[in-house]
Amino acid sequence: MPEKPDKAEGSDKSMAEVIAADGRYPPEAYGFLHEGLAKAVKGAHGAPVGESGRHHVTGEQLCCSLRDLAAERWGLLARTVLAKWNIGPTIAIGNIVYLLIRHNFIHKTQYKPLAKSVHRRLWNK
Repeated sequence: MPEKPDKAEGSDKSMAEVIAADGRYPPEAYGFLHEGLAKAVKGAHGAPVGESGRHHVTGEQLCCSLRDLAAERWGLLARTVLAKWNIGPTIAIGNIVYLLIRHNFIHKTQYKPLAKSVHRRLWNK
């Protein structure tokens, strides 16, 4: 898996500084998102993140990868671990993603909000 960038292009703040200043989610939540994003990219494109340019994944693909990763890693304790990190509804994932986009750590290609029905399918499976 590729390393997380310390500072984004054109930014004077490190990722750790951005996470600390925001304060909504602990650094572990961002690491988990990074792993889930890598899993989603590999699943959608067959190539790891960073190889052959940028790869787009949808919010649903990202959330499904995060759900699967949480289930693999923590099993029945997944909801408990995520709740400890203030991650419940998929809006929390969106908050993390858009914070990283705003500070140029990741890039967006098109905005498509996650619908409530997607949230129910992902977390109530």
